[in-house]
Amino acid sequence: MTGAEARAFLEEMYNAVCAPDADSNVIGRYFTDDFMQVVDGTEHNRAEFEAHLATLREDLANISFEFTTVIAEGDRLADVHIATAERKDGGRMKIKFIGVYTLRDGKICRFEEISQLLEGVEEDRDLGTRIH
Repeated sequence: MTGAEARAFLEEMYNAVCAPDADSNVIGRYFTDDFMQVVDGTEHNRAEFEAHLATLREDLANISFEFTTVIAEGDRLADVHIATAERKDGGRMKIKFIGVYTLRDGKICRFEEISQLLEGVEEDRDLGTRIH
């Protein structure tokens, strides 16, 4: 996968899984059944990741992503992206994420990420791991 292909894949994936009307099959298009996510030291298996995405759809009015760096090498992708979001209560946040993705058969099987709250309230620092 080239860098341009990796950028397109990540943009498509983030927009699809975070869409307010995302269907239950969207996760399977991008993630393996044994997917594991590690964000800021918190691990989520696929079921927990799906619960995390449901929480985001419940809490956020909208979210957008700006990819500033994307690198592809073999079965690994790395990126830096900024998530800008508005909570349903009107609060806004901006969070920087740095991630490394491992692919298997064209799907993400592992994702490691660290985050930095750039704008917003302290309670929004957990955006990458939040589950209700």
